[in-house]
Order: sequence, then structure tokens, then C-alpha cells
Amino acid sequence: MPGISSAATNFLERTTRNLLYEEFQPEILSSLNKFGAVDLWKDAATAYNNFPLVQKKANPRIDDYVANKALDGLFAMVAKEEAAIRTDPAKRVTDLLRRVFAKQDS
Repeated sequence: MPGISSAATNFLERTTRNLLYEEFQPEILSSLNKFGAVDLWKDAATAYNNFPLVQKKANPRIDDYVANKALDGLFAMVAKEEAAIRTDPAKRVTDLLRRVFAKQDS
């Protein structure tokens, strides 16, 4: 079932990623600022991006990078769990999951 196996995750990501980013990013920024990582990374990334042979530029905003990678990981874990729920009826541990995914078994 390509495409179907992560349909719910894709919908969840499409509808919540920006909201989650807005919640995660300030906390990440605050944590990184405690150690001066934001300024250090910005300086390093800017110097790297100025090399003439660099083809793929580094994101100078480490808080943005970390927030997006955290969300990538979150949605990857959700997709993995969704795939397990779709393929293993024993993973459907609530009435709602049994009702929703029973329709795909028909």
C-alpha cells in the first residue's frame, strides 16, 4: 500500500508541522543560547557558505535546523507506528484504532 501506509502521518504533518515548529523553535533557541551555540554556529556556517566551491549551503540558523530535524524525527517515528498499526491488528489497542483501521481490512 504505497502512499496509504503513511496517509494519516502525512495529513498530521501537513496540518500540524508549522504549529509544532512555532512551539519547538523558541525552546530550542533558548537552550542553544545558554551555551552560545547560536552565534558560534552562525559564524561557522557563514564562513563555510562563503567558500567559493561550496555547492550546498549550510543553514546559518542552528535553531531552525535543530527544530526541523526534531520534527523530521518525530514524524518518522509516527509514520513507523502508523505502518505497524496498519499491518498488525494487535497494535490497534483502542476502540478508535480498531474502528478506523478495520475499514482497511475489508
